[in-house]
Amino acid sequence: MLTYRSIYSIILFLVVTIFNLQATGLFADDKGTTSAQFLKIGVGARPGALANAYSSIGEDVISIFYNPGGLAFTEKAEISAMHNEYFQDINFDFIGLSFPVGKRHTLGTGLQLLKTTDTERSEYLGIVLSEFDIEDIAATFSYAYLLNERLGLGINGKYIREVLFHHSASTLAADVGVLFKTPFRGLNLGLSIQHLGGKLKFIQVSDPLPANIRFGISYKIFKDQALITVDTFKYRNEDPDGCIGFEWNFKNLLQLRAGYRFTSDLEPSDAITAGLGISYKDLSFDYAYVPYGELGNTHRFSGNFKFWKTERDITPKPPPATYITLPKKEVKVVPKKLGKAAIFKLTPVEELYRSELIEEEIKEGLKVILQEGGVFTVLSDEEMRVKMALAPESLNLENACRLFGTDYVIFGGYSMDEDKININISSVDSLGKIKSIQIKTEIKNIIREIRKSIDKIL
Repeated sequence: MLTYRSIYSIILFLVVTIFNLQATGLFADDKGTTSAQFLKIGVGARPGALANAYSSIGEDVISIFYNPGGLAFTEKAEISAMHNEYFQDINFDFIGLSFPVGKRHTLGTGLQLLKTTDTERSEYLGIVLSEFDIEDIAATFSYAYLLNERLGLGINGKYIREVLFHHSASTLAADVGVLFKTPFRGLNLGLSIQHLGGKLKFIQVSDPLPANIRFGISYKIFKDQALITVDTFKYRNEDPDGCIGFEWNFKNLLQLRAGYRFTSDLEPSDAITAGLGISYKDLSFDYAYVPYGELGNTHRFSGNFKFWKTERDITPKPPPATYITLPKKEVKVVPKKLGKAAIFKLTPVEELYRSELIEEEIKEGLKVILQEGGVFTVLSDEEMRVKMALAPESLNLENACRLFGTDYVIFGGYSMDEDKININISSVDSLGKIKSIQIKTEIKNIIREIRKSIDKIL
């Protein structure tokens, strides 16, 4: 099982690698010396409206072009296409496809195409000699691996080709990326290194690709209705830049977006982006307005369709337990801090028999038993109140563990039968599997009887 220490070690390794690449001059400032400038153009209407702050989101096939590590978290196969009406009669298009393979692998592919026709070729006196086409292509093949429910790694292989007049050049490149879903609900970190590869050579002149480091952080708030996302990036031939985006989701039907690009190349009023999305189930359409100052305004249109869901088994398996026998008692010995549990609700079958004393007795009994020997850590009452305050209206047994960030959620009910109490205690795990026990005992024996039966639901 991958521990948080291992996760942080991987991220630290990537950060150190980036600084080493910077130190070797791979990303040194040397303006005007890179080729394949079309690789800097953002892909997708949703990222465009968010000012391309997309490296930490990891929800769709477009992750291929920002952080291939995010592709590991896609749960369904997906196809996406975009048309970008770029400035000065330039068209930029892309199509992408991703599909999960097994429980932890994801494959993807994408094609970017920038094309302009009837470009005039003239001599120094301004006399038009001829017209020609410009065509830039990048074909990407992706692989992503889901290490666990929080960490995904990805790699891209690319074929890049540029055609200018009667000349063409091509080369190969690669991207690597990691996306980490932190233990803080809704908070993601993304890191990618892009366009690592050879040079494009026209006639006798060779120029390197625009190698890029990109780091992002995103946070979902207001019960996942709102998203704030920030990226910072550094191209080989440019100073560091940044961008920020905001999205508001109305009941998964309408999304409003806005963004801002922190760059010295644009006036503040031209650095603002905006857009919207319309979605229904697995089908969505997006639009983005992205201005470029004196060059003109651009409009991006894209559509996404998801299909063929694959269940991913990303729940860490606990190590096997052993048993030792003590006088008059069998004790289950397991590694400490095996998991987390949340005690949700214990309600009376009939309101007439509601007793806060009995409910508290049952809850305290469960806490004591679950925490014996460090088997589980149990959320405190204050933690439960905070979690419930952020809970979506659609809280159900299938998403309870994800909401509370636990391995089990305990719930149940009770009723009175003369001098005895009937207790029904159930648990749901992170896979949605439910187990139940029924206990009939005197109130004074609640803890003892729960202890004898608790293993049946955990």
